[in-house]
Amino acid sequence: PQGLFEHLHGQYILSADGMRGVSARQKSLNNAIYWSFNLLSEEEQKLFSYLSVFSGGFTLDAAQTIFKQSFTGTAVSALITSLFDKSLLQQSFDSNGETRYNMLSTIHEFARQRIQTTDQGAEIRNWHLAYFLDFAGQADRALRGPGQPEWLDRINSMHDNLRVALDWAIDYARLTGSPMELVFGVDIAVVKDQGEECAPNEGGKLVIRRPWPSMARTLWND
Repeated sequence: PQGLFEHLHGQYILSADGMRGVSARQKSLNNAIYWSFNLLSEEEQKLFSYLSVFSGGFTLDAAQTIFKQSFTGTAVSALITSLFDKSLLQQSFDSNGETRYNMLSTIHEFARQRIQTTDQGAEIRNWHLAYFLDFAGQADRALRGPGQPEWLDRINSMHDNLRVALDWAIDYARLTGSPMELVFGVDIAVVKDQGEECAPNEGGKLVIRRPWPSMARTLWND
């Protein structure tokens, strides 16, 4: 955040070997984020790190649904409000007027590094995946009804999260050797322009074959 950067500008410059190739401004900004992070309560630090699982922003409902079982002392909504008040989250509104939160890229990367220092990374990504698999199922049904325009907007706003979640499903299934259809109840393929399947790292499109073909056509036909 600019306020934190200005507060620490020219101070607390990291001298670690890993930061020698980074500009003084970037070092100051990283230190500002670290300084702000250390002022957070333990639960705020925990949620701040967890929120890095999102890509392209998130709604309050998504954060509460995914993380509520992990916070018994303070409500997730209250923690998010606190993080927003401390400039660690940004707030915006989608086309349906729903509040969305996001992190600046530098802050998001810092939060992502925090979660990598724990052994919870895979578990949190599985929580994120479970939420968006459920969202995709709701969307597939809604796209066949009168609520289609509203859901098209919702899908668009969640596009990055859906893509990241399904990419994780592919990675998790590959790492564990378990078919995605058995583990997650979804059949996904990566295809080239000609329609033949390819490996995830070969640059093809992600296609949902089951159970939401109409959702797949809407989301991945780009």
